[in-house]
Amino acid sequence: MHSTSPTSIEPSDDKAVIELISPDRLNPYLTACAGDSAAALALYRWNSDLVAAFFEPLGHLEIMLRNALDARLVARQQRRGRTTECYDDREAPLSGKARGDIVQARERAGRGGAAITPRGKVIAELSFGFWRFRWPASTRRTNRIGRTTAAIHAIEITRRSG
Repeated sequence: MHSTSPTSIEPSDDKAVIELISPDRLNPYLTACAGDSAAALALYRWNSDLVAAFFEPLGHLEIMLRNALDARLVARQQRRGRTTECYDDREAPLSGKARGDIVQARERAGRGGAAITPRGKVIAELSFGFWRFRWPASTRRTNRIGRTTAAIHAIEITRRSG
């Protein structure tokens, strides 16, 4: 990731770039830069760099949170004496959306022709949104503080058991 100062970018044809990005999308930048298209494009690029910098740690957080939740679910399956993967357990209270996400994750993970798809590949193919919708609405806590506390708790327990 590189950081580019808003004044160091000079596109060769501002008008063409603005049309490609779209005037509607660039209008807030043009307003912030008093109509100066070169400055607006520089600010747009700087903002893009900033957003890109945010996505790297967010991606790592997603992986760590997904793996922490998965570890807790595996331990839960073992405590219950179940031999099926948590995502294959028909007794697990999964929402319809979650079951559909699992089918798609299995399909994506199975591309490559392996006879058996490793569970880690299936887990890796489940989107961040899956974990929010994993349980039916009737079993989900709806307050934001509860979800945050549960996520932090899952990470702390995984850290202690690792």
